[in-house]
Amino acid sequence: MENKTLDEESKLTKWVNEPSVTDLEADLLAARPIHQTHVTNTQKWLSKLAGELHVQPPKGRSQVQPKLIRKQAEWRYASLEEPFLSTNDLFDIDPVTEEDYDAAEENQILINYQFNTKIDKVSFINEYVRTAVDEGTVFVQVGWKYEKGERTVFEEIELSPTQAQMFVYSEVSKGNMSQEDAIALMQSGEPIKRTVKRSKTVAKYAEKRKALKEAGDYEALQKLPRNANPIRQHNRCKLTGRPRGYMRTFGISRVTFREMANQGLIPGVTKASW
Repeated sequence: MENKTLDEESKLTKWVNEPSVTDLEADLLAARPIHQTHVTNTQKWLSKLAGELHVQPPKGRSQVQPKLIRKQAEWRYASLEEPFLSTNDLFDIDPVTEEDYDAAEENQILINYQFNTKIDKVSFINEYVRTAVDEGTVFVQVGWKYEKGERTVFEEIELSPTQAQMFVYSEVSKGNMSQEDAIALMQSGEPIKRTVKRSKTVAKYAEKRKALKEAGDYEALQKLPRNANPIRQHNRCKLTGRPRGYMRTFGISRVTFREMANQGLIPGVTKASW
C-alpha cells in the first residue's frame, strides 16, 4: 500500500499508463532523424521559394533565376485568406445538449467579437497562411488571458429635460455635485456650447472693436471674426438651449420656467390662482 501511494504521488499526469523519463528520452532520440529530414526539406523548399540558384549555370549564360514558385505562392495567399477575412462570424459553436444552447451562443458571440476586435486579424491570418504555404506546418497557440479588475457599469436611461433637471438639482442638494459642475452638465448641448463660445469671442475682441470704432478703421473692423460682433449673440435657455420665449430674469425659457415652478424648484415662485 505504501509503495502504491508513493507511485501515485510521483505521477505528473492522470494517465493510466504514464510513460517514464526513459521512455520519453527514447522517443525523442527516435524522432530526431525524422525531424532533421523535415527541417532540411523545408529549408530547400524555402530557398527555391526565394528564387535562389541551386545549379551554377555555364559560363556566359544568364544568371537570372525566375521566381516562378514565389509568384505562384503569392497568387495562393489571397485565395486562402479570403474565407477567413470575408466574414465576421468565423467561429460557429454547436451545443452538445439542449442545456448548452445558451452557453454555446454566448461563447460564439464572445469568440467572434474578440477575434474581430481584440487582435489584428488581418496580420494574423496573413502570417498564418504564408507560413502554411511556405513551410507546410503551422502552430497556433490558443487560450484565454484572464485579467482581474473592477468595473463600474452604468445603465443608460433616457430622461426628459424636466427629469434631467430634477436629477441635477437633487444631486446638488445632496452635495454629490457642485453648482459649477451642474451648470456645465446642463450646458453640454451643442446650441448652448455655441452660445458660450460666441460670448467668449465677443469678450475677447471687445476692446479691439471699441478701439477700431473710435479710430474709424472699418476695414480692419470687417476683418475681425463675425462672432466677435455682439449682435451675433442670442439668448438661449441655460438648461435646454431653447432660443424662444427667453425670460431674462431667470435665464431660462418660459416652458422650462413653467415646469420648474409647478414642481417647486424655483424658490419664491408660486402658482397664482384666483
